[in-house]
Amino acid sequence: MSRIKTKKANEPIIDSLVPDVENLVHQTTVAEATVAVWQQFEDSLAQLDEDSLVLFREYLEGTTVPALSKSRNLSEDQVSSWIAKIKREIFNHIRQRCNLRQ
Repeated sequence: MSRIKTKKANEPIIDSLVPDVENLVHQTTVAEATVAVWQQFEDSLAQLDEDSLVLFREYLEGTTVPALSKSRNLSEDQVSSWIAKIKREIFNHIRQRCNLRQ
């Protein structure tokens, strides 16, 4: 089977397309993985109890730990620990569902 030749540099067309195809495969893989992780992130949020979800949402929206602790009559250490626990739960949920390595 003969390969079709390009006019430039007399290289086979297939060989000249390999980098483009590899780049497209990489971009597609990254895009699909990103969608899968975001879906698992949303699913993990749905698993949180209402108080944790509200706290985490406020935290992600920029509410400071001191403000969160004051509004809940908790110490800053308690709120920080609570946020850390939520992050671990979310990470573990995503890792388990997406087969991520540590």
